[in-house]
Amino acid sequence: MIGRVMVAFVFGAMAQGAVAQEWAGAIAFAQAAEQSSGVATADTVEEAIAAALAECVAGGARDEDCTISAACEPAG
Repeated sequence: MIGRVMVAFVFGAMAQGAVAQEWAGAIAFAQAAEQSSGVATADTVEEAIAAALAECVAGGARDEDCTISAACEPAG
């Protein structure tokens, strides 16, 4: 039974990876040390950065404490 679950998990992960490879948007990661973090995907890197920063602030950090730790375009 465990073998079947593992096989299903691996195939599911592979299928998700294939979908991510086709998407050519952007991704950004924001963090406020020991307070909050945010991650977002969008059509452009600018939109992804803005959304990741907004998620970081929504998590309880102040705007000035949230910084972008990584951003990439394309995301896949």
